[in-house]
Amino acid sequence: MCFPNRLPTQPPVRLCPWMPTRSSSATPSFSPWPSCLWPRASPTPCTFSPAFRGGAPRPSAWPCGEPPLPCCIVASSTSWRTRPTRRRPNAPPSLFRSTRPTVMSTTAPTTDTHTITVQTEADQHKIEVEPGITLRQALRRHGHSPHNAVTDIANCGGRGHCGLCVVEIVEGAPPPTQALDSTLSGMGVGRLSCLVTVDHDMTVRL
Repeated sequence: MCFPNRLPTQPPVRLCPWMPTRSSSATPSFSPWPSCLWPRASPTPCTFSPAFRGGAPRPSAWPCGEPPLPCCIVASSTSWRTRPTRRRPNAPPSLFRSTRPTVMSTTAPTTDTHTITVQTEADQHKIEVEPGITLRQALRRHGHSPHNAVTDIANCGGRGHCGLCVVEIVEGAPPPTQALDSTLSGMGVGRLSCLVTVDHDMTVRL
């Protein structure tokens, strides 16, 4: 490590808060500067520093170039601490924070459901489903299926391509909107449950 040397007649002073005391017996304290930035010869004194005010500059040798900050700037600084943030009394409000009071909604959530009466060979019961889903989805969510053992494996998954999810809508059948559903309904076969949207009550026979 390279440490600053001093002349015999130079008083032990500190050039700046980051450099160690220039004395022959003192060990340099911790410094955030790399050791290569410390002068090998006597550094150029700062004419603005109180310790060297009025002194004549002496030549110096900086092996790695000049230091990042002049000594006069370091010596004239009173403190390295940042000032606390002060908010002006008439400062504008934040752009990302709303100043309007929060209004809680008093409207109750909609709980409209439709009743589907499912008729099987064994019994008959009713299920409550939310509007907007297909009849096939409503039946499968409540443990019913429009498929048998064979068509439950080989089907299109409710995309309206295979025609294997046919059910009989006894009451409340909506008008068909797809060509395949309209064809099967006209033939008296039934309705494709994947193409029937639940928007009112209905009775289905499986």
